[in-house]
Order: sequence, then structure tokens, then C-alpha cells
Amino acid sequence: MRIFAILISFFLCATLSTQAQDKVNELKKDLDAVDARDRLIFEFGHTNWINKPDDSQVKWYSRAFNVYFMYDIPFNKGKNIAFAPGIGIGTNVVAHNSFIGLDTADLTIFTAIPEEGEDAINYTRNNLSTNYFDVPLELRLRSNPDKFGRRWKAALGFKAGYLFNAHTKYVGNDFRDGSDREIKFKEFTPVNINFFRYGYTLRVGYSNFNLIGYYSASTLFELDRGPGINPFFIGFSFNSL
Repeated sequence: MRIFAILISFFLCATLSTQAQDKVNELKKDLDAVDARDRLIFEFGHTNWINKPDDSQVKWYSRAFNVYFMYDIPFNKGKNIAFAPGIGIGTNVVAHNSFIGLDTADLTIFTAIPEEGEDAINYTRNNLSTNYFDVPLELRLRSNPDKFGRRWKAALGFKAGYLFNAHTKYVGNDFRDGSDREIKFKEFTPVNINFFRYGYTLRVGYSNFNLIGYYSASTLFELDRGPGINPFFIGFSFNSL
């Protein structure tokens, strides 16, 4: 009877151990399902310029939208460190207060639109839009998953892009003769604009939501052919997959 009781106890312990391990495996699968690898990233935010001409101003509603698909390559079993290359598209619409033109040497210059006084020109839109094919790269750091299967994350990165579309758009009073007649003016691929961009990125957040930043080490216009403007971007991202 004692041997029979021992066998029954051993059988029950083995069964309970197997069931517990199955529960642990199911929990790990659930956590993996919740723990997105940040393969698809949508970025929204405000874009602006550093080193712009002194009399030029960028409006607060200037915006950027980026979408990237990235391939996450973990370096360890816990996925705390990873490298991620990607591809995607970045768009920027900068609203500003200047006319973009050329001087006698074909150098790009900014001339502020008079907004006060007798020479004031009323306008409702004055934008420079740029659109890029981007290749982002990230070194990703993650905490261990919490009880909800989510992590704190930080990513240091670099991205390079090629300009595939750029244009200026103006809607307002006729600036050529100062009349009140409204005109709409659009110019594609402004002269001396830089077709390549590259710069540094930072992304910090929790789970699928992150704060992000980008600083362009390249100038908006070709070197010595226009103002030495360096664009930057701050905003937030939603990451999935």
C-alpha cells in the first residue's frame, strides 16, 4: 500500500508539473504576442529649421509624417538588444514667411514676406514640401517584459534619404505687383535643393508608443548654394507588428 501511495503521489506531482510548465509556455506565447517587435512604425510631429535666415520664421503647424517598415534582429534570447534596418517614406511640410528665390549668381535666397505696414502682403499658404525615400537604421535597447508583456524601449539611429518630390506652394495676394488679387503659385523642385539627406534619430517610450526626434546633419540646400539650413523633427510614433 505504501508503494502504491508513493506511485500515486509521484504521478500527481509529474502531472501537476507538466500542467504548470504548459501554463508557463502559454504565458510566454501570450507575452510574445503582446510584445511588438516594432516592425511597422508611424511617426507624426512638428518639423522645423535650424540655421535659417534671421528674418525667416517657421510656423508652429509645420508637420511631418513618416512610415517605415523595419526588420528587427535581436542579439540575445531576451531580445533586450537588437539591430533594425528598414525602408520607408518621409514627408515634411514646412510653413514659413519667406519667398524662396535666386540672386544674380543663382544662389538660393530667402526674402521675408512683409506682414505689417503699407507693404503688407496677405497670404493663407506659403509652404515648402519635401518627400524622401528613407533607409533608417536603429540600435534598440529594451527592458525585460513587465506583467503585461510590455517593455520600456530606447533606440539610437541613423537614417539617409533621397528626395523624390519637392515643391513650394503659395496662396495669397499677388506679390509681384502688391495687388489684392489672389494668386496660387506652385514651383516643383526648387533650385539648389539637396537631393540627399542624412541624420540622427532617437526614440524612447513604452510598449507601442514612443517620443521621437531627428536632426539632419545634411543641409536642406546644397552647400554654398543656399542657406545652411538643418531640418529637425520632434513628435511621437506608434509601432506595431
